[in-house]
Amino acid sequence: MPETIKEQDPKEQELSVYSSLMDNYHALTLKLRALERRYPIDARDNAINFEIREIDKDRHNMHLRAIEIAEKLGKTKEDVLIDIIRWENSLIDYGLPEFS
Repeated sequence: MPETIKEQDPKEQELSVYSSLMDNYHALTLKLRALERRYPIDARDNAINFEIREIDKDRHNMHLRAIEIAEKLGKTKEDVLIDIIRWENSLIDYGLPEFS
């Protein structure tokens, strides 16, 4: 008789979703930074500005979704921010370059 595949624990599922959201958030962050480096503010046209705004909007929505999932895992929105900062290994974006 074949072994049945053990269903994933709901908390494990939420953790998997959270991890995936964080990975996607970080991928969008890298894409956003690459665009910002490639196109300085004074060299951007409307299409580039639109693309940057759309990426930032998507990233913001992922952040909100990550907070929602994190609460189910017993985390706070501050914990989500800490997870993001931990991945970045830098506080320069928060005005604290001396800690980066």
